[in-house]
Amino acid sequence: IVGTFSPPVVAAFGIGVRVFSVIFLPAIAVSRGVETMAGQNIGAGEPDRAALTARVAAKTTFVVLAIAGVFTFFFADAIVALFTNDAAVVEVGATFLRYVAPSFGFIGIMRSYNGGFRGAGRTLTAAAIAVSMLGLIRLPIAWVASGFMGPPGIWLSFFVSNVAGAVIAYVWFGRGGWRSADVRGSSVDVADEPATD
Repeated sequence: IVGTFSPPVVAAFGIGVRVFSVIFLPAIAVSRGVETMAGQNIGAGEPDRAALTARVAAKTTFVVLAIAGVFTFFFADAIVALFTNDAAVVEVGATFLRYVAPSFGFIGIMRSYNGGFRGAGRTLTAAAIAVSMLGLIRLPIAWVASGFMGPPGIWLSFFVSNVAGAVIAYVWFGRGGWRSADVRGSSVDVADEPATD
């Protein structure tokens, strides 16, 4: 979809995605921590503590990434200018960042709850949320909105899908189906283990 527009739009998109990669690193790290702690607590028969882990992580990453979003919003031009001195690319890239920056905190929420799902062994649930966010929300919105709005329609799809992904993860996690997971079960049949003597 991005490739159907002018080179400055394509370049700005590439820069924006690089910026997101750096900004979202804390959310990815926290998600891995939640995954480990949730799995440990569920294995210990403490699903409430696993839920608390995910909730605290979601709140914390929301605040941290929201602050990063505020910084990105106000300094978007300077951030994009670190990658290029092309005025057209800077203008488009700054617009891209300003559309998406207000949704940074929601990425933290989604990543945290997905870490909780993975820790509970519900990896398919985490995958379903990611696929829904990207394939069922972001892509269709980008396709349709870009036809009416041009590149801003693509940028809008990022904002909407990030917020929607957080809401879906929050609601799904709150349903509590993951609490019945048995993370202590082994997929290896003991009878198939090679003899050690």
